[in-house]
Amino acid sequence: MKQGLLAVLLAGLGLACFAPQGLAVDVHLANAVPDDFPALNDALLLASLQEDDADLDERRVWLDGEESDRRARPRPRASRPASCHRPCGQDGDDEPMICYFRWRVEAYVTMGRACGGCPRNVTDCTLPQCVTADGYEKGVLTVNRKIPGPSIHVCRGDIVVVDVKNMMPGRSTTIHWHGMRQRASPHMDGVPMLTQCPIPENGIFRYRFRAEEVGTHFWHSHDGMQKMDGIVGAMVVRGPRDEEPYGHLYDYDLRSHTILVTDWFHTDADQRFPGLQRRESGQLPDSYLINGRGSYRLTVDSEAPYAVFRVSRGRRYRLRLIGGTCASCAYSITVEGHRLKLIAVDVTPVRAVEVDTLTMSPGERYDVILDADQPVAAYWIHVRGLGACALLGAHQVAVLRYSEAGASLPTSRHPGRIGLPLGVVVGPENSICATDNPSEVCVHHLESLRPAPPAVLDRDVSVRLPMEFSFRFYSDEELFRSDTFHRFFIPPLFPPASARVNNISNVLGPSPLLSQLDSVPEHLFCSRQMLASCQPRGTCECLHLVKIPLGEVVEFVIADAGRIRNGLSHPFHVHGNYFRILALGLFAPGQTVADVTRLLDAGEIPFSLRPVEKDTIAVPSGGYAVVRMVADNPGYWMFHCHFLYHLVAGMSVVLQVGEPDDMVPTPRGFTTCGDFF
Repeated sequence: MKQGLLAVLLAGLGLACFAPQGLAVDVHLANAVPDDFPALNDALLLASLQEDDADLDERRVWLDGEESDRRARPRPRASRPASCHRPCGQDGDDEPMICYFRWRVEAYVTMGRACGGCPRNVTDCTLPQCVTADGYEKGVLTVNRKIPGPSIHVCRGDIVVVDVKNMMPGRSTTIHWHGMRQRASPHMDGVPMLTQCPIPENGIFRYRFRAEEVGTHFWHSHDGMQKMDGIVGAMVVRGPRDEEPYGHLYDYDLRSHTILVTDWFHTDADQRFPGLQRRESGQLPDSYLINGRGSYRLTVDSEAPYAVFRVSRGRRYRLRLIGGTCASCAYSITVEGHRLKLIAVDVTPVRAVEVDTLTMSPGERYDVILDADQPVAAYWIHVRGLGACALLGAHQVAVLRYSEAGASLPTSRHPGRIGLPLGVVVGPENSICATDNPSEVCVHHLESLRPAPPAVLDRDVSVRLPMEFSFRFYSDEELFRSDTFHRFFIPPLFPPASARVNNISNVLGPSPLLSQLDSVPEHLFCSRQMLASCQPRGTCECLHLVKIPLGEVVEFVIADAGRIRNGLSHPFHVHGNYFRILALGLFAPGQTVADVTRLLDAGEIPFSLRPVEKDTIAVPSGGYAVVRMVADNPGYWMFHCHFLYHLVAGMSVVLQVGEPDDMVPTPRGFTTCGDFF
């Protein structure tokens, strides 16, 4: 096949900009392309497979498009069948593939008619399209009638194509690919009114990007509160096994050992914003789900089934843990009777550390190795909410089952809300590990196996940006004054509040900045004149845009302006970039961000010489995190608290990296939206 034909094929998929020079591209498609999805130039695709070309080995695979681990079944005329979930870079199989997925997003229900006699008849709980969650019947939002939605497992260099059809009445949606930098595809980042128009009811949006970042990621809706109602799923990008620094320490890295933890309401998430006063107040979860399963009651009989993770004694397994939670709590996860070897955080391989418990905040990921070296049995995996979630008793369990143990549940006591012994904890909430406590390991003390660029470690840095987050609390009198419409939410045990960064509550415009900058009204941006008039009153509500020169090293001091100890530890997430975690600290009485900066300059705040690289960092309550990143990815990128209700209440900033001329051109025919009057 000539390269010209490959270019035509990629153009038919809308992927011409990704066409590699001299590389083969495999194609993984779903089992059928229904009428309501766009065509993929199917005839051309099949014709191209008939070309006998030694340089380009085209393969087409037809799968059921769902969560099966079984090998793919080829259609006629397809050669050398394989799936996108495959050994990466082994046995000569290192050509990239085009991995195509069809997703339907719709309103659905847990424990509905699709579940038959579940949970009384437990086999019915695995019926097609049965969503059990924790056994509590409620309305939900799903992708392909699954919670979590379909997982994506690809190899580095694969091109991911996802057609998302929005079938939710009266709702728009988008999908964000958490952890993917989107270097050549910023329009695919999935932030409504920043990188794209939201997908309208009955609309289809084709996400397409190259999976470059090896590691554990996930995807979720970035529209309103939809993530908490079920629009979330796992995504893993693998590289060649011989490039994995700890590949020799585990026997298996299985798709089925990706563990996605989500928190769960027994009401619609929308109902909690801005918040009820007399019932179901606040935004704290009723329970948790582990891979979409769990049980709400403490008993273990006659309830919805638990997630089960199977191992064989004497084998070692890589587990990928994903913090898919939304509410204002971190959580801990512990595996009964087993130590865990921590080998990666977010996308960074780290010097291995033996731990017993991991504390995770929304957006974080940990990779660990579990050695199945205990007596053959079933063991509890326990997830327990921390902080305010611990007071409510929110928790969940799953089962680690040795294959030789049959179908049994653990015989040990159900951990309930109390939990299992914690042992050595990585990421202890609100701790900066200032003492030599052997039972605590903080993330800024972990050592990256990837050295940081020298400019990141230089004491002198050209761009410094303080990011102080806080709340503006309102009295009823000022909030509900006639003709006053401040955005607010009602947190537990506090008065109504807006969420802020540097005293600004971020409000995006009616059109995406990346593709329709000229359509965003100038008066929506936070101008100097606007800030001068509104900040004396405490809060500005405007489009909070911070410009960063392309290629500069940027230092952020992300600080809790509340200065309250042992409160919320806010997780901040950056899109399109990763940052290095230089230091975590707690403010001394009267200390300011400027004081911290002076101490950094004087070398009085030590920071790691091998700092880990993350996209999400939990800032200790009453403290700060010092992070640096190289601003080498031009675009408009969201920087925000990953507590969902803080984000929608304004705790975010838009980072403009580079000038508009530096940014990737908008794809031809890209959707548009905006005001009309």
